[in-house]
Amino acid sequence: MGRKGLSWALLIHPTQIYRKNDPAIIQQFISRNKASIKDLQQKVANVSGDELFALILQDHKQLKELLYDPRSLGAIMVGVFASNWINKKMEKWLGEKNAADTLSQSVANNVTPEMGLALLDVADVVRQYPAVIEYFHHAKDGPFLRIWPNWKTAMRSSKP
Repeated sequence: MGRKGLSWALLIHPTQIYRKNDPAIIQQFISRNKASIKDLQQKVANVSGDELFALILQDHKQLKELLYDPRSLGAIMVGVFASNWINKKMEKWLGEKNAADTLSQSVANNVTPEMGLALLDVADVVRQYPAVIEYFHHAKDGPFLRIWPNWKTAMRSSKP
């Protein structure tokens, strides 16, 4: 160990994070990544052409540093250990397999349930348009707007 990519930190950080048991650590990682994305968006908005490609290459290096930061990997490892522990105990105690998968769907900043909630918002809006509901009852696979050529007229006429 000690070479680039492998270090004792990969063993030390998971232990420190586990012992600290502080959910704020994850929020710090999320905040750092969001700040990095915001910074990149601002930089990209001001460049084009060859400068843009140079910026992408530079950001790729920074992304690697963020992704392979021993503290980030340590947090991921602790999550994997916790998930494994929950799965083993829940199966042993209650006979429930993969309980951690179900539990992880309700944690903050999990994109899957957030997308599900956004789709529920879309469904709430769509319910206001009877023509769309009728279309869905008879819909076939294919591009939505091509197979329903009168969608604009139907939306205007069925608006609540």
